[in-house]
Amino acid sequence: MKWYEWRMNILFAWEWGAGVSHLVRFWPLADRLREQGHRVVLALRDLTHVGQCYSLKTVPLYQSPTLTGFVSAKRDFPQTFADLAWNLGYDSVERIAAQVQAYRRIMVNESIETVVSDFGLSASIAARSLGLRRIRIGTGFECPPLTAPLTNLLYAEPSPPSLPADDSLGSPEKAVLENINHAMRIIGGGEFHAFRQAIGDAGKTLLASVEELDPYAGSPEREYLGTWDVSNGRAPRWPDLDGHKVIAYLKPFPALPAILRQLVDLGCNVALVSDGIPATLLQSLGPRVVLQDGHVDLQAAARQCDFAIANCNHGMSIRMLSLGVPMIGFPSFFEQRIHAGCLRAHRLAIAMSPSAPERFDEAVRRATSPAAKHAVGRFSDKYSATLRNSLHHTWITLDAMINE
Repeated sequence: MKWYEWRMNILFAWEWGAGVSHLVRFWPLADRLREQGHRVVLALRDLTHVGQCYSLKTVPLYQSPTLTGFVSAKRDFPQTFADLAWNLGYDSVERIAAQVQAYRRIMVNESIETVVSDFGLSASIAARSLGLRRIRIGTGFECPPLTAPLTNLLYAEPSPPSLPADDSLGSPEKAVLENINHAMRIIGGGEFHAFRQAIGDAGKTLLASVEELDPYAGSPEREYLGTWDVSNGRAPRWPDLDGHKVIAYLKPFPALPAILRQLVDLGCNVALVSDGIPATLLQSLGPRVVLQDGHVDLQAAARQCDFAIANCNHGMSIRMLSLGVPMIGFPSFFEQRIHAGCLRAHRLAIAMSPSAPERFDEAVRRATSPAAKHAVGRFSDKYSATLRNSLHHTWITLDAMINE
């Protein structure tokens, strides 16, 4: 089709966060949009993942405009989406103006009519300034409620009492909003009366999560669509030895070698999915740890493993729990620590510090106990069937949003 024969030009803009999950989440929706005669354009934070989504290789592709430079007075204990925005570059009027203007150029050049924004702010601001339809997609963490003032994240670590409060910048929400409005005056866009207007529009959120993993649970307008798995990984490989079978999906962190050694000492057989693991470490661990060749079919893994270990990633957690697999989590980043708090609060996982995994043998005992099986069994009973229809329900919701 020529550009003027498409039904609608739709931009998918992924701004913040890392990993393949952002693009993989949108991939099947993009395929359906194209089947319906829409033209899809991608603006991605990380372009390296496009090769894993083979049907998107012919889609117009942009590197998402990025905010560079040092953040002034970083907020070490973020409590709201405004704190996150500040730490990701919204401390600078000049950077905001440059990024929003760059998104506006993409939208104008591609004749965009609808913007689907994945964890970010600038694409949404640019879309509103051009009068375009805005839709958010993401997890609960990535899609805060549109409240005024903003809702605090559940399970966010409070500032230690020993640290004096820094009120020099005033309210984070007010400070970021003032920066956004200053930037809009520079580039000629409309200003915002409340921070929530910059984030998105009411009733236009595809919340790809479940209530138990939402750090804003209990807030208004939280309609959960669940998650979907379009991975095509291979069946996991375990050694043919006695002992518990473990699937370990872990990014490298300082304590990982010690954790793997403890698993070996406990007689566990580990199917390890990770990168950057030294060959010398694998050799020293012996035959009980088998490094997998790329991604693993989680459903196949769930049929055989006794428990899983991960970094409290949102999608991995929901997938394994819905398949009835107990989990031990080692959250490394802020978002993962928030998800660890959700899991711990609902007794769905054993969350441990990645820097000091003390009492790991006790964590393994708890993960393999009948109580752990019972807890994840309740989650599986609640979601295993509904999650199979999540993609279909999300597509129906998205189709209705873009055709209003």
